[in-house]
Amino acid sequence: MIRQFTQKGIAADKFMKQCENVEDMILFMALYGDMEDDKKGALFVKLSKILFDAQKEVQKQNNITLDREARQIKNTLENQKKLQKLLEKGAITVDAKEVKPRDGDA
Repeated sequence: MIRQFTQKGIAADKFMKQCENVEDMILFMALYGDMEDDKKGALFVKLSKILFDAQKEVQKQNNITLDREARQIKNTLENQKKLQKLLEKGAITVDAKEVKPRDGDA
């Protein structure tokens, strides 16, 4: 909504119809509300805090996902190394008939 407003300068009634969430309503009030500049400024501060907090939450979720994926990769590599050692020791065997070549393997 912010980008759309700054690029086109939307009329108040059209802007109001496009408001879908609290952030849009705060922006509408700050842009079109009949109030003093300091109150409008306070709305922009509130809007920036809401957006910043939302961004922090998204980043937190991304970090959680990245950590989980890193642990999965680490565990997979550790298991692969364990299997390789067992194969080298002869503790387990692989039947060549059961092994299917991967793409790119000759």
